[in-house]
Amino acid sequence: MGDIFMNKYEALKKYFGYDSFRGSQEMVIDSLLNDYDTIAILRTGGGKSVCFQIPSLLRDGLTIVVTPLISLMYDQVRELKDRGIKAEFINSSMKNKEQREIYKSLSELKILYVAPERLLNKEFIEYVKRIKVSYLIVDEAHTIMWHMDFRESFLSIKDFLSEFGYKIPLGLFSATANKYTIDEIKRVCGINNPNIIKSSFDRPDLFYRVVRNKNKIEYINWYLKGHNECGIIYCNTRKEVMALYEVLKNNYRVYYYHAGLDNKVKEENQNRFIKSKAGVMIATNAFGMGINKPDIRFVINYDMPDSVESLSQMVGRASRDGKGGECVILYNNVDIRTIYFFIQQIDSSSKSLKEISKVKSYKYFCMQSIKKILTSGECIHKSMARYFGESIPCCNNMCSNCQNS
Repeated sequence: MGDIFMNKYEALKKYFGYDSFRGSQEMVIDSLLNDYDTIAILRTGGGKSVCFQIPSLLRDGLTIVVTPLISLMYDQVRELKDRGIKAEFINSSMKNKEQREIYKSLSELKILYVAPERLLNKEFIEYVKRIKVSYLIVDEAHTIMWHMDFRESFLSIKDFLSEFGYKIPLGLFSATANKYTIDEIKRVCGINNPNIIKSSFDRPDLFYRVVRNKNKIEYINWYLKGHNECGIIYCNTRKEVMALYEVLKNNYRVYYYHAGLDNKVKEENQNRFIKSKAGVMIATNAFGMGINKPDIRFVINYDMPDSVESLSQMVGRASRDGKGGECVILYNNVDIRTIYFFIQQIDSSSKSLKEISKVKSYKYFCMQSIKKILTSGECIHKSMARYFGESIPCCNNMCSNCQNS
């Protein structure tokens, strides 16, 4: 049973300890409570999870949350249980017996986290059809675009919803989605007229710095000597993560993280970093979704990101406490050539030439967009916001371009 005799304000206070909602949270919650399909674009640190967790608590039935990363499931479910909310996750790392135990307890749960592949599982579908499903939520919904590369299971969302004889409101949450991404989300999910709710994209508490430096190791060493704080250094490849870790480990408190590591190693390194007061995580973009560490003071992109979305996701992990942070992008033309090379290599026997061409065109567009922002000399805050459809003034010396003009 949901807390049907409790309103949204009482639920906010009881389960989350807050007296009032922030920004666009209440609008998103009301949209879901009124059974509208809802696309919510709320900037990193904007409290997206509360927006679907509160409607889940106030409605009878189970909310299914689709998320692409196992680490995010662990963190979210642990926090929900700590708040007294009945939640579980199911993923491929669990034994069949463990999965079936959760299947049998679905009627007792309020929130269940699954990977998109789970929506294709016939046994899972049969179990959830026996109970009431109140919402289907896709967290980090911009990852629906991954269906172009390696997560075709996102295409199953529409078919999964059609298995039920009643309307299940769909909630899609992201911090980064431009018009193209929103249109693709709507197409994949089969929704025509969702409520689209956006908060301001800009993060005025972040300072953006673009650095053209051929010797990246030299710059990193110089930077870390002057910043005894918590930070993240993002690399584009696992090989670079481990190479940089080996260079820095003897002089700084550093950790490493990438998708190829054993789950136990990833969890240990993540926990050590979260508890640290002045540690640096060296990672691929596999690290960060759902990480709740408010005191990250800097994010360094060792390589140029392949899209504005990737950059905004990574830098969004800084300054969640609002006390300020710096985002450094190390830029050189080699990175452009590397990204171009990987786009050229895109191929798949399971895709038609038309589909491959579409993927490549989109990747080229993303590469050119981020290159333009980093090289134009225009205010970085202003140009990034414009990419996401928002018009803002220059940043008042909160980026290296404006500071040097």
